[in-house]
Amino acid sequence: MSNPRKKLNPKETAFLVIDVQKRFCDPAGKLGTKRTAEISKKIQEAAKAFRKKGISTYAIYFSNRARPRASTQEAGFYIFTPEKEDKIIPKTRSNAFTSSPLLDVLQKNNIKNIIFAGFNIRACIYTSVTSALAHKFNVHLAEDLSGSDRAAEKWRDACSYKQMMKQKGARLCRSTSVLKQIG
Repeated sequence: MSNPRKKLNPKETAFLVIDVQKRFCDPAGKLGTKRTAEISKKIQEAAKAFRKKGISTYAIYFSNRARPRASTQEAGFYIFTPEKEDKIIPKTRSNAFTSSPLLDVLQKNNIKNIIFAGFNIRACIYTSVTSALAHKFNVHLAEDLSGSDRAAEKWRDACSYKQMMKQKGARLCRSTSVLKQIG
């Protein structure tokens, strides 16, 4: 588990934004809700703040293509807009570590700390967080930047999944508290 008082080196820290896509977040669609739209706006603002602190942003998105291309057009991001310096990584399963080149990319960039944000807590966030912990990353789950779409929106479920992540070693926090830790 990461030490909440320890300063985070921005060069060793990544902000992972998972599945902030129209298909999951836009209230005009089948899965989006008012809450997913609100969280998407917060993620966009937080990404700007993390970039200002020198933290790299990784935009991870779900694709059901056999060979996805890493592109913002294919991803269909919702409100969150990756900048040209951000790394865009497609995944084909819920776990970003088992269905994409993410692990290799993070290791090549000497990343030790990961701040997670995005959707869906019961699937993509949970499986990705537990994989990150298994690979010995220090994990921070920004609770104010994470949520679930209409299909997985049961609040009680989300709370129990967050507690399971905490028990496995993830630090549950607000994005503002993590920003204060960046040294």
